[in-house]
Amino acid sequence: MIAAACAFSLAAPPRAAADEIWLLQIEPEVVVPLSEPQRSWFGPGLAGSLSVFRSLHPAFLLGARVRGGFLFDGPAPDQEEFVDPGLGTFSTLTLALRLRPFFRTDDPSRGTGLFLEAGAGGTITGATHIRAVMDIGIGYGFKLGKIDLAPVVRYLQVFQPNDLLEPHDARMISIGLELTFLDARSIDD
Repeated sequence: MIAAACAFSLAAPPRAAADEIWLLQIEPEVVVPLSEPQRSWFGPGLAGSLSVFRSLHPAFLLGARVRGGFLFDGPAPDQEEFVDPGLGTFSTLTLALRLRPFFRTDDPSRGTGLFLEAGAGGTITGATHIRAVMDIGIGYGFKLGKIDLAPVVRYLQVFQPNDLLEPHDARMISIGLELTFLDARSIDD
């Protein structure tokens, strides 16, 4: 992904760093567990995130995201050694690289068009479990007045240490609607 971003950067004319912008984003999401045992213990849930991105070039942006969410309580586990976890909660802090493969050099906007994203960081699951997390996503942003609106699909993986009672990673998919603020507009917009 980084190699592709570098290749795209060669295709665009250089711009002063001062011409690049900061974006503020909020995103409500529906989250669905994909892996076992999470899929058996929890139902779909809801999450929300707040992100800040800095465009480094029309083709790529670097950002940070804070996300909080929960999975609804499902049936109690069948195994006696497991306690019913109830509501499943998670909070994440990730750094992300966003690639815009089809950017237009004549468009100052950085929140529109197709984008691919990869992020990694940490998460707190339940009350006190700290884990590593990664996510990848794809979305497409549209101009809507002064904001950008982007449907986004993300895959999240929470890495579980092997020394615990349940050593399987948690995998989830989220479907969100990203709202981007502070994006640049051309004079014609």
